[in-house]
Amino acid sequence: MLRSYVSDAFIVLAYLCSVTVEVVVERLIGVAGLVLLIVSLFLPWVSIELLGKLEFSLYDLLRQSFGGDSISAGEGGVSEATVYLFAVSIISLIGGLIAGLVSVVTYKAGVVAGAMSILSGIAWFAGISSLKSDIVASYPVVGGLVSSAVSVGAGPLVAIIGGILFIIEFGLGRYGSKKRGITVPEPVYPPPPPGG
Repeated sequence: MLRSYVSDAFIVLAYLCSVTVEVVVERLIGVAGLVLLIVSLFLPWVSIELLGKLEFSLYDLLRQSFGGDSISAGEGGVSEATVYLFAVSIISLIGGLIAGLVSVVTYKAGVVAGAMSILSGIAWFAGISSLKSDIVASYPVVGGLVSSAVSVGAGPLVAIIGGILFIIEFGLGRYGSKKRGITVPEPVYPPPPPGG
């Protein structure tokens, strides 16, 4: 009888250890996604190669725009669509960072963090493409030369990779929660007699 209790205890202990390892792996993937999002803030999001190479991180661009030197729609030939695409990208990245912090605690926020991070990167790519079109349309003589010098940096790519990690975290958490359904094994020893 004691042997049965000991074997049941080892089964439960092995189960708890396997659950803990799976949960730790899920959380580590979420933390890696969060680290990539934070790092992407400081990587170049825009690169301009015209008489030298200039690279601007999203942090640099936000710091400059909040300093009063921001560009609004209509100034310098920038269309409203371009400004909206950049705004969607920045707001999505901030939302992705917040959801990423929550996903460290619960895997369910990983899908929101992943979707917002991927949206941020895609919107930035579309915004740069729209900006190039705006430059060509506004300055027909030199617009082609200037627009060919503007390119997307590594920041949006890293944000998209971080978003993919968040979605992987969500998938592992969802799969693991279904797989980890707690079941109580039937006792091996005979039950006590009824009424006794």
